[in-house]
Amino acid sequence: MEYQREDLTGILEETTSFFNFMVHLEKDKKFAMLPEMIQRQQALFALIEGFRLNHIRKIRSGHGKTRINIIYMELLGETRNLVTYSVNLVKSLKIFFE
Repeated sequence: MEYQREDLTGILEETTSFFNFMVHLEKDKKFAMLPEMIQRQQALFALIEGFRLNHIRKIRSGHGKTRINIIYMELLGETRNLVTYSVNLVKSLKIFFE
């Protein structure tokens, strides 16, 4: 559905921006910017959660096909997991380099 495509495009842009920031932080070893990375992570989580709740409302009103809805929800969850694991990796790198 069109709204799913728009949502996923938004998530792709925000996630790409997050990972570019994270790579810059790690590459230049600017671990003092870790709080900003956490803020970006929380903003991305809020975006994902908003899309998830909106999608649940649409599912309840009977929109979409079951298989597509499941894949969409799994994609949102896995994106959240990927961001979480990446932040944990950067935190571990910070500890390693200290």
